[in-house]
Amino acid sequence: MSAKATAHSTQKRSDQKSLLSRIWRARYLYLFLTPSLAFLIIFVYWPAALAFYRSFFIFDGYSINRFVGLNQFKFILTDPEFHISLKNMAIFLAFEMTLPLFGPIIAAEAIYNLHNRRHQAFWRFMLIVPAIIPALVLLLVWQYIYHPIGGAANIILEALGLPPQTWLADPVLVKPALMFTHVPWVGGVWMLVYLAGLLGIPPEIIDASIVDGASRLRRFFSIDLPLLWGQIKLTMILIIIYQIQGFFGILVLTDGGPANASLVPGLYLYHQAFGARASEAIKDFGKASAVGVILFIMILILSFMLERFKRSDDKGFSQ
Repeated sequence: MSAKATAHSTQKRSDQKSLLSRIWRARYLYLFLTPSLAFLIIFVYWPAALAFYRSFFIFDGYSINRFVGLNQFKFILTDPEFHISLKNMAIFLAFEMTLPLFGPIIAAEAIYNLHNRRHQAFWRFMLIVPAIIPALVLLLVWQYIYHPIGGAANIILEALGLPPQTWLADPVLVKPALMFTHVPWVGGVWMLVYLAGLLGIPPEIIDASIVDGASRLRRFFSIDLPLLWGQIKLTMILIIIYQIQGFFGILVLTDGGPANASLVPGLYLYHQAFGARASEAIKDFGKASAVGVILFIMILILSFMLERFKRSDDKGFSQ
């Protein structure tokens, strides 16, 4: 054995001993982490593994009937309703990457530039209140607003001399109506996340920009926005995840209608598992599991692409 190979083998054994010694020194920390890991395995990883396994079987929720291989995936990928749900999801996702993404950034920047701390505290409180109101309450309010008979939206239209609309029952208006339910797109937890990022910027950088004569607008694009990219990336990833698998608001307001105009993949999965309507007794958890696997792959690919995009931008910022 050459001297180089011997040195490499010795270094490898040394690294292994060093790793084991570090684990042993932190054994009590690992002991405290064990219950959390056990709960993750039982309630997160194990159900996900079961869903992957059952996606290859006909499964009604009680017993696995027979193995069908990739037939479930073939059915879903060729189902016109699934294609419609993907198209609707792309439209909602494209919108979420505009006002809902940048609204909280603008609100956080405005609060950050307030010199009076009491005013900062007041606006932080006012913009976080929508996040603590139960989502179902807000959805029921919007259901009343969009009601075709006596709804607030139609009352306003009639006052302006315009004809009333069916809103959630109109295939053309349903998507804009659902997008508008999050108006004014400035409050909530994301505003606090961005504000925390702004407060974490070293004061020396801000002072240097002031000395150089940079305006607030210039500072926003040259300093604040690049330093907030980590929070922006996190927001984008979570928006992608929600838009692919989320469906709660649409289930309450439209249940995917009218004529699948608001159907999204998460709601498509729900319909496969429990039937398109509550009166239907069709339950196919095998197909629902297959949809879940497909959505998981989509989220994984999009998150990976976003991470690669973030790394390339980080190189640009460092240069």
